Amino acid sequence: MRRDQLCSNTTPKQCGDPRSGQHASFLDQQVRQVGQEPNPPIPGQPVTTYYEVSEALVTEGMWKAGMGDIKDNDDLYLHAIMVSIDGNGNVRKGPFYTLDEIKRAEPWAHPDDLDDYFGIHVPYRSAEFPVDVIAKTVNGKVIEQPQVTFLKGKYKVGETIDHEFPETIEDNGKTYTIVRSYLSPKQDPTRKDWLQENPETNPKVRMRSFTVHLGGTDAVAEYAENNPVKAIYQKEDGTRLKEVDKGVFATGEEANHTFEGQITSGGQTYEIIRSYVTNNNKPDEKLFVLEKGDPKLKERSILVGSGGSNFIGIYKIPSSVTVTSRIEAPETVDQIVTEVDGDFVFEVESLKNLKSYEITDIRNARLVQTGDKTGNLSGTSTSKTIPIKIPFTSGDKVSVQITVVVKDVDGNTGDSTSDHTVRKGDGDGKPLARRFPAGRSDGAKRFCCHSGGCARRRKI
Repeated sequence: MRRDQLCSNTTPKQCGDPRSGQHASFLDQQVRQVGQEPNPPIPGQPVTTYYEVSEALVTEGMWKAGMGDIKDNDDLYLHAIMVSIDGNGNVRKGPFYTLDEIKRAEPWAHPDDLDDYFGIHVPYRSAEFPVDVIAKTVNGKVIEQPQVTFLKGKYKVGETIDHEFPETIEDNGKTYTIVRSYLSPKQDPTRKDWLQENPETNPKVRMRSFTVHLGGTDAVAEYAENNPVKAIYQKEDGTRLKEVDKGVFATGEEANHTFEGQITSGGQTYEIIRSYVTNNNKPDEKLFVLEKGDPKLKERSILVGSGGSNFIGIYKIPSSVTVTSRIEAPETVDQIVTEVDGDFVFEVESLKNLKSYEITDIRNARLVQTGDKTGNLSGTSTSKTIPIKIPFTSGDKVSVQITVVVKDVDGNTGDSTSDHTVRKGDGDGKPLARRFPAGRSDGAKRFCCHSGGCARRRKI
């Protein structure tokens, strides 16, 4: 079977070899005779025979032959594959693929009668093929919802179909956003024809208009969990300097960002002093905190959490006095706790000898010793730990913020602000685990919580 005519209209008829170029062949049991006229045959009278090849075989054969672009009512030309048999039906010669070969195979009484078996024109009558709409995740999992994954209908090959994919899908408590769409022929589901991406600027990702493949089409849209990731550059007081959109990721997918050592905003230069990660579901919980001096401070890599994640870089104006600080306290306490013990810890590096420090701001906490609000310092580097108490009389969480300013002997200053959130747990009396910033060796400290607060113990 071919799509072009190889035979002439002359007498005698001349035909080329149908095996050259694009063609589909159907042999033996694939071709079934379904009738003849007249039946039984009348000697000396023409006989018309009817043969049938299943639609599935025809579709597969044409697809493999490269005829997948055929349309309904396109021309097809059939050529017989013939053998010569004896009176008992046994094959004597053949098979013969060309008109010339079969004519020369035997001393036929009427060889030109064989012309009718070659170059037979038939219009292609398309079957109705299935078109399925499929929504799946970028990891290949089909979203089994009848409104997004379904049989759209059955159509003839080449028929034009319009479909609009939804922008987002809610499934099992998660939100998914479309990232790409494409068309896969049923005969080769690995293909991704007419791929469309970048839905933010390309409306064709959602709005598809296509013609049906031979054998049918899967209209596929891939969705990613709606987990946005951003890199946020901010000052210690929370003022944002800039923001970088890293895209949308699946839960558990890796995301990376490299912070600059210095940035300029509003004509002012800032340098990075701290970085950490937050999850959008718990924005005030700081994870994997790294301080200035850590080799991984700028290069951050995470597995994205459900709801999305953020890389946070903390920047401050460079000074000859560098101060870093943190609040060490539990993240979770029992429901009946009314006061929490903790420490405010700051560390200083200076080019000149240090002179003094002052805690200029303290919110939702108090110093155990009021005299710790100010103090003298010496040397060019030091660290200081100041005990604090965090009242917890109402609500399910309390957020603490403390700022310290340090001076050197020449009057140069440096400052640092830290914050920390303590939440009340489920009150089940289970031991509470304290998580310390990544990269710090704080394993020697433990907190024990009771109705009166939290007391710090040290290993001996």
